[in-house]
Amino acid sequence: AVRERLGSGSNSTINTVLQMWRERNTSKEVVTVEVPEVVATAHAAALAAVWGAAKDQADRDLADKRAMVDREKTELQADLDGLAADLDDANAELAESDTVITNLNKVVADKDSEIARLEKLVAKLNKEKEAGIKLQGKYEQLDADHAALLATTKPIEATTKTKDTKTQK
Repeated sequence: AVRERLGSGSNSTINTVLQMWRERNTSKEVVTVEVPEVVATAHAAALAAVWGAAKDQADRDLADKRAMVDREKTELQADLDGLAADLDDANAELAESDTVITNLNKVVADKDSEIARLEKLVAKLNKEKEAGIKLQGKYEQLDADHAALLATTKPIEATTKTKDTKTQK
């Protein structure tokens, strides 16, 4: 726009013209304007009305936010109470489970003791069985020896009886 008005010019020329314009149009004096009292009163009343309306709106907004926060707090407290109840239930179940586990561990220990006792009994019975088998083998040997002895004594008895019979006659 400055170039068009001047018709031409470099940045230095334009800058010089702009500098002169600023000096003429920039006032270093503070200008005070007296405002009539009616305007000042109306201005103060308008400002108070705007401030009051802004404050009322802010109070309503704050009340709405507080109500929303209170609702959320109530909901969160209900959730927290529910979670606390769930935790209490879980702790009760855990305690019951611990009791069951303790009882089962006792049953397992009792069964382990019974198994150990029965294993000793089985070992004892196996030894007795082995001893019985040995005794049966000895008995069978004695029975065979006895039968053999009887077989050898019968002919002697028969011979003795024959001699006795002959002697009696």
